[in-house]
Amino acid sequence: MKNIVTSIAFSTLALLGCSKQQALPTTGSPEITTELKETTSTAIGTVYFFGFDVPRITGIPEQEMEKYGCKFKIKESDLLAAMALSQPDPLPNYNALDVRAKISFPNGALYIDHQGVMSWDGKFSLIDKAKFSKALTEPEPCSQASI
Repeated sequence: MKNIVTSIAFSTLALLGCSKQQALPTTGSPEITTELKETTSTAIGTVYFFGFDVPRITGIPEQEMEKYGCKFKIKESDLLAAMALSQPDPLPNYNALDVRAKISFPNGALYIDHQGVMSWDGKFSLIDKAKFSKALTEPEPCSQASI
């Protein structure tokens, strides 16, 4: 499990512009989580979020997420904290046509589908949907009435 967490953290940090030397210690996973929260808490991502529990007849493709999602912000440390520490084997298939969140950082974007599978740079991880949803801050009012 430690290798999965470390790999996910390294990949996410690379996407967000951090070097693993500045962010990760060389010992066990409790220190990794603590160190990640301390060193990456300043990066803020823009999130377009539709909601995991909102029923839809058709899914939302990745390229349309900004059109349908409400705009939020999330701290990088909160996003990393929402990543599930234990990953099921096999991981549920990611569905790029039923996306519920797009998270944009200066160096790239991550997507989360309706099942909570996060995708970035051809890699996948399961997130804790409740933790992710709770970590969002809303910078402007949103109405999904037009959706």
